[in-house]
Amino acid sequence: MAGKATDKVKISVAERRHKVIDLRRAGGSLRAIADQLGVSHTMVAKDLEHGLDELLKQEVAGREGLRALELDRLNSLQLAYWQRAIKGEIEAADFVLRVSARRARLLGLDKPEQLQISQTGAAGGPDWALIQQALMVALQAYPEARAAAAAGLVQLEARTTIEGEVSPTL
Repeated sequence: MAGKATDKVKISVAERRHKVIDLRRAGGSLRAIADQLGVSHTMVAKDLEHGLDELLKQEVAGREGLRALELDRLNSLQLAYWQRAIKGEIEAADFVLRVSARRARLLGLDKPEQLQISQTGAAGGPDWALIQQALMVALQAYPEARAAAAAGLVQLEARTTIEGEVSPTL
């Protein structure tokens, strides 16, 4: 009997966390969400934190699953061409090298390229739009780093540095 009550509590917590995320996504404040659900704003904050952590874990697991699937495909392709490549068939060797390069990019084994950006924006400072674009292009082969950089760029707010230079805004 105690197990069933625990299951009901877990289901209601999961449902509440889902509602909290939906209401927050819609723009609700923590207090407004708490009032609507009949819980404390502290509970809403905890539910939001746990719910977002769970979403992040699901996204990471999904990416890892896709990465594993892609690696399996690359391994199968390499295996199919390997014998021909080591026997000296140029086209097969080229194909195996391209598969190997793709695998290295997928796993982040290659050293990232250095960016050299010398264009300035309208105010004479750095061209932040160009920097953001170059950063996203440079990180294409590194999905986790690209996602982290994109999230960081989204969080930036316009501000002025000591030198009077305007920082990036999104």
